[in-house]
Amino acid sequence: MSRLTKLLVAAVLVAPLAALAAEEKPLAIGPVNVSGMMDAYYTLNLDQDQTYVNPVRSYDGSPGFHFNMAELSLSMDAEPAGFRLDLVFGPEAGLVSNLIVLQGYASFKLGPTLVEAGRFVTPAGFELFESTGNWLYTRGLIYTWAVPSTHTGVRVGYAINDQLTITGYLANSSDLYNNDDQVESPYKTGIVSVVWANDATTVAVNAFYTKPPGSVDDDGFLIDVVATHSMGDLSVNLSGDYGTMLDASWTALGANARYALNDKWSVAGRFEYFDDQDGARTFDTLNPVPGTPLPVSIWDLTAGVAYAAGKHVTLKGELRYDNADEDIFGPPGDPTDSALTAHLAALASF
Repeated sequence: MSRLTKLLVAAVLVAPLAALAAEEKPLAIGPVNVSGMMDAYYTLNLDQDQTYVNPVRSYDGSPGFHFNMAELSLSMDAEPAGFRLDLVFGPEAGLVSNLIVLQGYASFKLGPTLVEAGRFVTPAGFELFESTGNWLYTRGLIYTWAVPSTHTGVRVGYAINDQLTITGYLANSSDLYNNDDQVESPYKTGIVSVVWANDATTVAVNAFYTKPPGSVDDDGFLIDVVATHSMGDLSVNLSGDYGTMLDASWTALGANARYALNDKWSVAGRFEYFDDQDGARTFDTLNPVPGTPLPVSIWDLTAGVAYAAGKHVTLKGELRYDNADEDIFGPPGDPTDSALTAHLAALASF
């Protein structure tokens, strides 16, 4: 193939993509919308050996360079029927997905009512599974310890007006931590999610009710509240959670802020507190003695900066400090009550 022929072929292939970018249209294949993301990161321990892995973090605790996750999303608006399918790949995907499916559901719109059946990400919490949608790169204590991740079942949403929506879920399992069909249980979990939103403010209240596994007389509850407000370049968020199951309870509080310096640079900060004095959530995870609950309270403080390197690429840097009232950090022979880490991440989306 001559050089001129190669240039002509390249022009034919690139021209549609250039036109698409110029028109700012989302990528679509017929009625199906296509989007995706991927991210990679580097973690550095600042007060521990580089072989040490921070146990309180979701996916970013291992020092060194890592490819984290890639996601491909396909969706079609419910007019009146549609669907969504999120396929995830990589180490993070293996921790939460069912095979490679993060969520996949069919949708049916009946006037102001939307009925959906399948697998969903949880409505609880401020932070998302996809790091491209979060103000900071690392996920906080609430995402990791206080709320579930996914639900398999059916949900019915009703738009009361342009600002207020109420959604009811019936999901498999009675595990308030994961609420997934991978956890065997004869019980189901009921969820009610109420969301009020206008141009600057969003308030969501999510209430969970279930029967704990192996229990007939006991109940399990989780209340999750998330409020976010934007004031021009400054956005703030307050979050809170209270859960109880089998005479054990846990509490979490969080505050986030993000300030856009310009169209390229932004800074963000987060403070979160997680209290698990009954060892309900940290059971067998942070305690070196198997089968024994570890009463513990943890807080984290994170500061980050983000740079939009292009329309679809963002670079993030963070400094994070974790602290606990027990010596849960550090190697077994030299435990300590805190850990300090630095993070660099590259994120892409389309």
